[in-house]
Amino acid sequence: MARTRDLAQQQAALSSATWAVLAERGIAGLTVRAVAERVGCTSGLVFHTFPSKQALLAHARQTLFERAAARVDAVERQGGTPAEVLENVMLTLLALDRDGAEEARVWISFLAAAPASPELADHHLAGNRPWCRA
Repeated sequence: MARTRDLAQQQAALSSATWAVLAERGIAGLTVRAVAERVGCTSGLVFHTFPSKQALLAHARQTLFERAAARVDAVERQGGTPAEVLENVMLTLLALDRDGAEEARVWISFLAAAPASPELADHHLAGNRPWCRA
């Protein structure tokens, strides 16, 4: 009997592993093998879900944007004066806890790698543009 594949669960596990490797090792330390080892699967399974290291990086950059946006949206929904909302948004983006510190390390990794990689620079700029328009 053929095995069934839970694609959503597999993508979530690989996404989490990619994030953890990036937070610990930065972009230079992100390898398909490191992600596979973190999940406990083969490199082939990683490539089956994400066809390249660039695809893993693009996914991680999108995840970074989504995580930050979700926190900011939650703070904005709490309301307050414009000054209070701005202060609370800035506080939520600081690296004051484990998650914030991980996000800061990942963001800085993308920032540092962008000048040497046009593709990473494009992902980084695309992720930052919505913040400039807000």
